[in-house]
Amino acid sequence: MIHLFPYWDFSMGQEIDVRICSNQYEVALFLDDEPLGRRKMHGQITQDFRILYRPGTLRAKAYDRLGNVLAQCARASFGEAVKLYLSYEHFSVLTFATITALDANDRPVENANRLVRVHVAGGELVGLDNGDAADLTPFPQPARRLFSGKLLAVIRRFENEELFVTAELDPYVIPVRKVELQRDGLGFSARLLPKNADPTETRWRLTNAAGIDSDLGELRADASGLNAEIIPKGDGDVFVRCGVMNGQEHISLYSQMRVALCGYGRAKTDPFSFVSAGLYTFSNDALGNGNERGIATLRNGRCVFGFDNLDFGESDSDSFSIWLFPLTKEPFHFEVWEGKPFENGCKLCDPLYDLGSIWNEYQELRIRLPRKLKGTTSLYFVFELKTHVKGFRFHDMSFDPIDASECHGIYGDSYRLSGMEVLDIGNNTTLVFRGLRFTHPGANKVEITWRSTKKDNPVRIIIESESGTSRTELNLSAMPQYGSRVFSLGETAQGNCTASFVFLPGCALDLKSVHFLQVKED
Repeated sequence: MIHLFPYWDFSMGQEIDVRICSNQYEVALFLDDEPLGRRKMHGQITQDFRILYRPGTLRAKAYDRLGNVLAQCARASFGEAVKLYLSYEHFSVLTFATITALDANDRPVENANRLVRVHVAGGELVGLDNGDAADLTPFPQPARRLFSGKLLAVIRRFENEELFVTAELDPYVIPVRKVELQRDGLGFSARLLPKNADPTETRWRLTNAAGIDSDLGELRADASGLNAEIIPKGDGDVFVRCGVMNGQEHISLYSQMRVALCGYGRAKTDPFSFVSAGLYTFSNDALGNGNERGIATLRNGRCVFGFDNLDFGESDSDSFSIWLFPLTKEPFHFEVWEGKPFENGCKLCDPLYDLGSIWNEYQELRIRLPRKLKGTTSLYFVFELKTHVKGFRFHDMSFDPIDASECHGIYGDSYRLSGMEVLDIGNNTTLVFRGLRFTHPGANKVEITWRSTKKDNPVRIIIESESGTSRTELNLSAMPQYGSRVFSLGETAQGNCTASFVFLPGCALDLKSVHFLQVKED
């Protein structure tokens, strides 16, 4: 016995995993006349090869211990489906008609997905099925899509009548059956086949080998959806994927191409975006696959896994959410470390998970750390029992109160740092707050907490963002004890921003904090 996977029709140069199944002593793989490898089975029933696609005929041969060929099979490249072939099996009053798509050279089109209409005379169509679990078309309907190039019609024959079954490709419904990717440097284009296929939505993704969105780069598609470009962020292997919807609510098929990114350095991960658990950079043992591209920790024993090179940039945070699905309903503790545990790391806390267990459902646990993480650092976790982990995301603190002394820069004629405050602010002193992330709809007001014996303290707020620079002039009045007041910003600030508070000539005050706000206008 020998069998060969998969069908042979992909993008030129695409890496394809090829599997041979056999019960013989040795197997060999050929593409046309080129030998691609010969391997002994050693008691196994499968051997896997990875080869680059090019059109031709893929052949597998099985040998006995004397080198005699006992079995062989082949998968050939093919063109578009232009006709259908029907074969029959008869059981009592039922006839099973297998419908196979063929190209112009009578080769099976093994990824054909065209809509087929079936007509029966001398019998009744009982069911029409294609083996696609995602296709919810009712069985008795006389039209259904091919799946993997095939369709099965089940017919009840009428007594004393001759049975006639015909099948035809619908000329008006033509889905995409193949996405061919072509590469030019870091640019990619998608060719949708057949050429007269119905228009469809495309979806581009940049992933790792496990299908998890990669942090090594960003993939930007143009307005047509047929071209995309990688914006690299670091070195490593990524996969460019282009999928099509074909009028469905999910990706119906996709093509991918491996790309090695080199010369861009070590990639950094944004902790304020969702970080999939599958992107871990260290584990003390092999981790299992979890739901939604997460991971599963060990069933027994201590499991350590972590994420290196988290880049907080100019921002910082002491709050994050982690999504967990434990197998136990009992509360339990786990450990959170900055740096590698039990080596150079520092344990931050032992959070308690007490949300119970809902089967196959992640629940969000929000954790407050004893101090803020900043700069480029690492986050590690230690679990003692099996838990599915989806991932984590740090909470942006830009909309939390910021102590005056937490500014990222201060300069001017007069100021004095004291604890979390900046005292004795005088003429021409500037406090700079970088790394602010004002998510939609942005910040339109700021709450300032200060004290001063002077009647007038003129202040200018300058906010710089990717979209430009805005300036707001305001006056802080006399306030003998610390008090707060909310001021409107000249323009709503959105995205990544830097805010500078410029205390103009004539100022004399102590500043305790600033707090940017999202306030809905009436």
